[in-house]
Amino acid sequence: MSAGLLLLLLAATPAGDVPAQPVPGASCRERYHQPASFLANPDESVLIAGIIGWCRQHRTRLLWDERYARVARLWSEQLARAGHLPEQSLPAERLRFELQRQGVSDAQVTPFSLLGPVEKVPPGLLDFLDERAAAGRYTHFAVGVGRLPGQKRMMVTLLLGRRPAIIDPLPVCPPPGSHLAVSLRLLRGFSHPTWLMTTPDDKIVRDVFGQQEGRFHGEIPLEHGSGTYRLEILVQGDSGPEVAALFPLYVGVPRPRAPVVKLRPAPKRYRSPEQAEQALLEMINRERERFDLPPLRADEKLAAVARRQALQVLAHGHAAHRSASTGSLPQRLRASGITFVRALENVALAASPQAAHDRIMSSPGHRLNVLDPGVTHLGVGVALERGASEDTVAVCQVFVERPPDSSQQELAGRILDMVNARRRRKGRFALGWDRQLAAAALRTARCLAGLGEEADLQQQSRQLVRQLTEADENLRAVTARIFFTARPQRVLRVPEIYAEDINRLGAGVVPGPGRPPAQYWIVVVFAGR
Repeated sequence: MSAGLLLLLLAATPAGDVPAQPVPGASCRERYHQPASFLANPDESVLIAGIIGWCRQHRTRLLWDERYARVARLWSEQLARAGHLPEQSLPAERLRFELQRQGVSDAQVTPFSLLGPVEKVPPGLLDFLDERAAAGRYTHFAVGVGRLPGQKRMMVTLLLGRRPAIIDPLPVCPPPGSHLAVSLRLLRGFSHPTWLMTTPDDKIVRDVFGQQEGRFHGEIPLEHGSGTYRLEILVQGDSGPEVAALFPLYVGVPRPRAPVVKLRPAPKRYRSPEQAEQALLEMINRERERFDLPPLRADEKLAAVARRQALQVLAHGHAAHRSASTGSLPQRLRASGITFVRALENVALAASPQAAHDRIMSSPGHRLNVLDPGVTHLGVGVALERGASEDTVAVCQVFVERPPDSSQQELAGRILDMVNARRRRKGRFALGWDRQLAAAALRTARCLAGLGEEADLQQQSRQLVRQLTEADENLRAVTARIFFTARPQRVLRVPEIYAEDINRLGAGVVPGPGRPPAQYWIVVVFAGR
């Protein structure tokens, strides 16, 4: 489409939204991803033409978005009434709220505001595009203008967004107990969409999208009562997994008409990255304590890996899990000689460590990493870029589940041998070792070791059984037994060892406090397949 034709369509679009159809039982009628209209004024038309010319010169494609444009104009008009640019950039919480109010669910939208003469393209606008958009990372844009009282200068706001997934319209306020039907298609270069959702009772549910005729479809259950759900859609791209969309669903509750702001002191500006890293470690362990999870141990080797990735994020100006020079997280860990069973990573770019932490905890996928019961060690890396009034903070968090040492593996194997010897005496067949059960048992044992005296053994046992049965429908007759003992022979006292409807066993062993440990946390899982 030519630049002239594009401008003609923008100017000729009739005002007014496409009316949203009411959803039975919903508390509001708005919809995400609903088509919108926007009538560009003469100042904005000049800017649009300038940006289209820049795209042609750099062979970069940016698509106009009417919903972005509404937010860009709103913000420019507010700045114009103030008569000057604020000391700080557009608050991220306010930007997300205004975009979501216009039906936008994109997780990555970058704002930029500046002053300039009317009906001209400010040079700083093109400089910003050179810096941020030339690499082709963004997919959509909009500009909005507000003239200052003298009418000779204007406030310009540019929004650049990344939209890997094109999602069909969805209700903002679906009714409780319903199933939300989500349909989407992916842009070229993206694949394997999955969804994760935080429920009002702080649980996280997840699933993959099914594919049919080039589109992806999913049914998302809203079965955890009334309240605010947060839905996140993840995709795989060249830079690894990334958040394609993140947005709230107001199920059986009114939609807020103003952003919710956490009242806290101004963000602390740390003197060094090391201080910020320690603060983030403490924030993570406070979150884990809220959910009765053991604290994570700081690991300097992991922190070194995280710091290098944080520097890359700061240099490139966007959060990414995979680097062209250092590869993926498993590759970076192996290159540093670090052994692991599982490795997870959170990456964020924000104005402060607290803002980065808030952003991580608002994302179901990142939150899941922070609250993973199986990880034991953590490395936090921070890279800082100082500003006049606020900083740019790149954060990388690396979570690792370490393999058990040889003595723990040997003791778990001895438990299987003892159980099978006792079963043979009673004429029972031997149980087979199950890696899935053993891995789950080890994670629970590590969790118990971290909690210590605060551990609730019955709760941990029930939770382990529930997780296993939900993850594998082929498991049956699943039971879990927990011991804190110096004598592994105590396992032989439980009646499950003689059960006829089981054929698999997994065990996890973690030493208790002291060197050498006087006692061990032992978790044994029995099941049939």
